[in-house]
Amino acid sequence: MREDKPDELINKLLALGEQQPPSQPGSGPEIATITPALFAKWTRARAEKGEAKYGLKLQAGNGRNPLADATQELVDAVQYTIQAAIEREWMEHRIKQLEVGVIFVLNNAETKNLSMLNRDALTEALIGGDRPGEVK
Repeated sequence: MREDKPDELINKLLALGEQQPPSQPGSGPEIATITPALFAKWTRARAEKGEAKYGLKLQAGNGRNPLADATQELVDAVQYTIQAAIEREWMEHRIKQLEVGVIFVLNNAETKNLSMLNRDALTEALIGGDRPGEVK
């Protein structure tokens, strides 16, 4: 897999915030309504996992540097966010490829040239294409 140039990737990620449309009423639940309960469940689950792994729950004065631990966790979170952004771009690219394939099939179906479909072209349109930056 070829790596994107770091500056290009950085610019793409920086542009994510600029691409946002203004917020509009949504169809899902209000996030502030579900966040406290969800956060409480996550906190309990993490405490139980920590207790199972280390034999105790997280406590103040445990001999560790909590700022170092938090910094490491935040760096991991940023890396996961970048990974998600890259994989989202791959998915958007793949969806566009599938749209091209569907349009190809529909256009040929409308002209009744189904027997004339080029199997290789159809295969390439529907399942061909790698993720952006990937070398075959």
